[in-house]
Amino acid sequence: RNPQFAIRNSQFAIRNPQFAIRNPQSAIRNSQFAIPNSQFAIRNPQSAIRNPQFAIRNSQFAIRNPQFAIRNPQSAIRNSQFAIPNSQFAIRNPQSAIRNPQFILLLNPDAEPVGDAIEQMTRFLAEHPAAGGVGAQLTYPDGRFQHGAFRFPGLLQLWFDLFPPRPRRLLDSRLNGRYGRGLYAAGRPFPVDFVLGAALMVRREAIESVGLLDEGYFMYAEEVDWCWRIQRAGWPFYCLPTARVIHHGGASTRQFRSQSFLNLWRSRRRLYDRFYGPLRWWVAARIVRLGMAAEARRAQAAAARGEITRDELAARLAAAREVEASFATA
Repeated sequence: RNPQFAIRNSQFAIRNPQFAIRNPQSAIRNSQFAIPNSQFAIRNPQSAIRNPQFAIRNSQFAIRNPQFAIRNPQSAIRNSQFAIPNSQFAIRNPQSAIRNPQFILLLNPDAEPVGDAIEQMTRFLAEHPAAGGVGAQLTYPDGRFQHGAFRFPGLLQLWFDLFPPRPRRLLDSRLNGRYGRGLYAAGRPFPVDFVLGAALMVRREAIESVGLLDEGYFMYAEEVDWCWRIQRAGWPFYCLPTARVIHHGGASTRQFRSQSFLNLWRSRRRLYDRFYGPLRWWVAARIVRLGMAAEARRAQAAAARGEITRDELAARLAAAREVEASFATA
């Protein structure tokens, strides 16, 4: 009933980027359905979703924390055509049920669809039955372009990541796994290797052919692994430049977080173990070890210039040593 939060049709487009149900006349029929996070908030305890195409049937269905995890084993979404099983928006218990969705959308909490972006992605998959998945055109909150689709990670991309090239524009090139800006500007769908999980829609049949996201990854590379497996099963991926999504989390930060750094390289190690042959893995491991030694030297130089504290220096050195050790043996 509320134009700020409208489920317009069977494809379930959520129109409001704040994901707020504000109208006391709208209905989610049970007061036990609680979403306490301010970015995905039900404002009125009497609110209800009345549309029979998207029915939440269980009184114990609850989203309990800012990671949007459904934790109750009694919870069930029955017969929806629009389901989200991402680790950032996850149904944690195998007894909970998403029954027969046609397409699966991965949409990060920090991703804001613009206009009919979700409808466009849904329509593309419906009109291209051979496509396994489709991603959107990502932008930063200030409107700047953000890469959202890439080629699968190769050795040159790994080298560029650890030893940034000169000139810097090479980081934005095919050599670094990027697709040309002209492809996006043309506004036509184009094939890609993988799409960032910030905004990714995947066909159910493609998922059934390979399985769900690998929970062995944490925070990084799970969508790369998933797209790689789905592509190998014969389902191509595309980027749809006319479907725009603002990715708030894409902005860079200079703050070093050792745990995130370690999570990144643990995930990359898992990815290389799965998709690289012995020789390619050996070369990648050698590049990583050289890169960690370079990272330690850069941290020491930054500390000598007074740019980082002694505590941050210690954290960086410890993280670099741990990553280097993890790539010492196959």
